[in-house]
Amino acid sequence: MVKIGDYEIHIGRKRDPQGYYVALMSVATFEKLKDVISRLGVQFEIVGNLVFIKSKSWMNIQKIVNICHERGIRVLERKE
Repeated sequence: MVKIGDYEIHIGRKRDPQGYYVALMSVATFEKLKDVISRLGVQFEIVGNLVFIKSKSWMNIQKIVNICHERGIRVLERKE
């Protein structure tokens, strides 16, 4: 089980089987980024205290990461 802290986002450059880039964050982090996510039109799914962000565009994920840096949200990138 993955432990996601408040105010951090986990990303990876590997696509899922449907071709989406996926980012994982807590609901608290999602609340701080909700405006950006809705503006970009990125798909999201809330499961318990976790939020999965899905986009076919790496550029959208990168925009979210840039906003995270501006807002003091820790970005953890999985290297694969």
